[in-house]
Amino acid sequence: MTESIEEIKKVIHDQYLRNEKNWDVDIRRMTRKFHPMLLEDILHSRSRKNHVGLLITLSLFKNDFPWIYDLGKELIEVLKSKKTKSIKSIAVQEFKEILEFTFGHPMMREMYGNRKDSLIYFKEIPIVLFNYLERSV
Repeated sequence: MTESIEEIKKVIHDQYLRNEKNWDVDIRRMTRKFHPMLLEDILHSRSRKNHVGLLITLSLFKNDFPWIYDLGKELIEVLKSKKTKSIKSIAVQEFKEILEFTFGHPMMREMYGNRKDSLIYFKEIPIVLFNYLERSV
């Protein structure tokens, strides 16, 4: 019985190490998925009127940050609507706040890694999106 318990402990420990290693690989894969300059090119090269560039950019967040994707799609609908400029500005500001939380909150940064390239990634992406949104209202 003691041997069985030790074997189970070893299996659990091995599984833990394997999962920890895979989690680190997933974080690296996520942060290297695309460069912020690619986002800027996509945003600038597509029609502003229908916000295709923003939709393409949002799709890059769909798996890792689904709340950004969902709120971004809602923002596009508001920007495309005939609502007042004031209402559109409020919607943009609310979306910016979500971006700031996601990419700026210390708990979120810890969740997605503290490596230098991750920190640069989290600083540049909101700036690129903020610049686009400022010109969209």
